[in-house]
Amino acid sequence: MLHMKEINAVPDRHSRYATTKAFFRTKIAQGSSLQSHGVKILSPVEKLEEFKVALDNDTYIGVILQSLPPSYDPFIINYNMNGLEKSIHKIINMLVQYEATTHKSVSAVLVGEASTSKAKSKEGRTLEEEEGCGAHICNNLQVLERSRRLSKDEMILKLGDGKAVAAEAVGSLSLVISDHIKIELKDCYYVPSMIKNIISIPILDDDGYTFMIDKNSFYLMIDNNSHQLGTLVNGLYIFQQSNWIMAAQHKQKLDNHENAQLWHARLSHISKDRIWKLVDSKSPEVDDLDNLPTNESCLKGKMTKKPFVGQSAIANGLLDLIYTDIYGPLNTPARGGYSYFITFTNNHSWYGYFT
Repeated sequence: MLHMKEINAVPDRHSRYATTKAFFRTKIAQGSSLQSHGVKILSPVEKLEEFKVALDNDTYIGVILQSLPPSYDPFIINYNMNGLEKSIHKIINMLVQYEATTHKSVSAVLVGEASTSKAKSKEGRTLEEEEGCGAHICNNLQVLERSRRLSKDEMILKLGDGKAVAAEAVGSLSLVISDHIKIELKDCYYVPSMIKNIISIPILDDDGYTFMIDKNSFYLMIDNNSHQLGTLVNGLYIFQQSNWIMAAQHKQKLDNHENAQLWHARLSHISKDRIWKLVDSKSPEVDDLDNLPTNESCLKGKMTKKPFVGQSAIANGLLDLIYTDIYGPLNTPARGGYSYFITFTNNHSWYGYFT
């Protein structure tokens, strides 16, 4: 019986080897259907699980990504840059959606996934050059020169997972390479929710800059001289020196968005005529004063209070008169997910109870 098990184990070993070989060598040709490729690559994955081959989820996804053609490099860059945690089936579904999106609209702007959970230090920022991105993006408004605020939905950037995020401002940004060389980034969009800053190489190419890639290094070519900008790290060209970002030499102008409303609150809710007098005296600078909205708290505070003409009732015994109030919704839900609570107060004993 033992010899029979050993004989039967040989085909299992060959089958496991063939399945592993097919999985790690799977490639998809340029232009082939991603949906068919996903079904094809899931078959050896299921067989490997039957053979109890110990491979983690990241290894499976890494093999799937390396099987893609070069046209999917922007998707791979977005995945590596943001550290997305997805299952195999979700990755394949995202690839199918990405395939459909690129076929419908080649000019879609591909950027990294937005996030607000990761802290960003002023000196620890990195600029990344991404060939699949159609816009310069930064997450620090202070480095922009000649910036202006964008209206709502004026510029929408499309994320790799199909979501969209709105840019809040646009301006120019200077990258100082040396004492005599700098790169001017025109129309750089401010997106505070971005984790990393991104430079669009196609836009710089249209602006007349010449670049060269050699041995995983990225160079700027000027007068037949090469100036190294960055190196390839996990599919991204990362700038080596963060001090190449030249902060604006002038003081940033105070954001005028809702400026009139802010001054109205700072000056103890004074009237619009009083604010106009201050504007005429050039102190302070107030914009959009004509569009100052009506402040409900001001109206309530200036309204004449009418006297209460009724008579208050007094209870002579327990449970003769009960006051009840409902509070909510609460900004922070209580334990158990409750957002409201109700109170009961006895007028005779003033005993209170809430639930």
